Amino acid sequence: MATVVSLLASIQKQKDAILKKEIALKEKAHAQAITQIVQIAKDSEVSVSAIVKALNAGKPAKVKTAKSSKGGKKTGSRGTVQPKFRNPADETQIWSGRGRLPAWCARLQEAGQLDSALIANTAPVIQLETAAVH
Repeated sequence: MATVVSLLASIQKQKDAILKKEIALKEKAHAQAITQIVQIAKDSEVSVSAIVKALNAGKPAKVKTAKSSKGGKKTGSRGTVQPKFRNPADETQIWSGRGRLPAWCARLQEAGQLDSALIANTAPVIQLETAAVH
């Protein structure tokens, strides 16, 4: 039994030594990479803020972009939309008609009854007369 314990202790020491070597090699590789990055930044005259901005570019954007009527992009959200569908089985579930189709809408659609979930528009409908332009 003592030989098993001493063998395990020896293996643990080897494992610890390997982990220390791994950490040292990673630190050396990181130091070399940073040296190269700094040199490239200096040669290209890239600012630290530009590097930080590029590093943070992988994070999700806080503001969504939507196309304007002119075809260019503008920042901001699309705003809220009144719900167009209400689940007849559970009236607390509503859907605006935007985004992914909820499961209850999909079931109604498969049964051909999605129109039964339409919410009647309570806002008055204003019809504009088209004036003839001379």
